[in-house]
Amino acid sequence: MIKNKSKLFDWINLKYYKDKRGILLAMQEKNTSKDALPIKIKRIFILKNLNPKLTRGNHTLKTTTQIIFCLVGSCEIELDNGFTKKTIRLRNFYKGVIIPPMVWRTLKNFSKDAIILVIADREYKEEDYIRNYEDFIQQVRRRI
Repeated sequence: MIKNKSKLFDWINLKYYKDKRGILLAMQEKNTSKDALPIKIKRIFILKNLNPKLTRGNHTLKTTTQIIFCLVGSCEIELDNGFTKKTIRLRNFYKGVIIPPMVWRTLKNFSKDAIILVIADREYKEEDYIRNYEDFIQQVRRRI
């Protein structure tokens, strides 16, 4: 059996600050700060009012790395690199998942209050997306 040595994902835990006024979570572009994200920020988007019975994502990105946080509520993300599949749960606003290029992602099982923040290291370009799972698998197999 062929095994893919590339990672499906990595976790990122950002430090947050809490006092009597509330909670502060800071994020910065890649640098040496402890609040820094491991990627340059080129695009940010938010998902909310999500239907718990439907999915989002259902694609891979050829060259883009994304970091996904569930700021409110919870959700699951099914990750697949063509060889290995894993489902993870996001439920802490300070803990995100780093998804490298060529990992299929399906977001699902949203809590009714879920708010998702997605940070990408590239601007949106439709040609960077593979939206058909069989096409994704074919491209993964060609790379071996």
